[in-house]
Amino acid sequence: MQASVRMFSVCVTAVTLNAICAPLAGAQAARVEVAGGYALLRDDNGSGNFPIGWFVSGGGNPALGAFSREWFGLVGEVSGNHKMVSPLGFDVHLSVYSFMGGAKFAAPKWRAMTPFGQFLIGAHRSEVSTALAIQGSVTRFAYEPGGGVDVSLASRYAVRVGVNGRFIRSPDHPDSVDNTALIVRSPGVTSKEFQLIAGMVFRK
Repeated sequence: MQASVRMFSVCVTAVTLNAICAPLAGAQAARVEVAGGYALLRDDNGSGNFPIGWFVSGGGNPALGAFSREWFGLVGEVSGNHKMVSPLGFDVHLSVYSFMGGAKFAAPKWRAMTPFGQFLIGAHRSEVSTALAIQGSVTRFAYEPGGGVDVSLASRYAVRVGVNGRFIRSPDHPDSVDNTALIVRSPGVTSKEFQLIAGMVFRK
């Protein structure tokens, strides 16, 4: 199951990047943007807040000839969140990663602000490690609706604030030895995470 999810994630990323880059190679009018910054994660399934985090995203408006629309784009996004706990008197490092791709929809610009929404699918990975080695990891399918607003600082720069709701589907039966007991993922249950992001956007 984990191998299938990883392959699915690679396919989603490859298709998204190909759909963005191939049309843009010969299209001067298409817009490309890259964003990155801080991410705060709340796991609603018992693991609490992950205060250390980051996100990086890239995408653009594909050149589709007569079908091109300024409000529609494709985007790929990677994020990671981390925290340290000490359940038995020694430090345990918890990490959560997401590898997502999908569609983005931008509302008309109002003054300096451009609201947007997006829907992404891909892979979600949880890891538990100590100072010695990774003790356990598990990868699941996830989908992520989200949105936010870009506030323009200049023609090529903006500040982004957004929120994402991430839904992680666990198989009905455990597919491997899952040692990530501190990041609870019950079999057959869709667990939830909420992510707040804030960062910078560069447009070309």
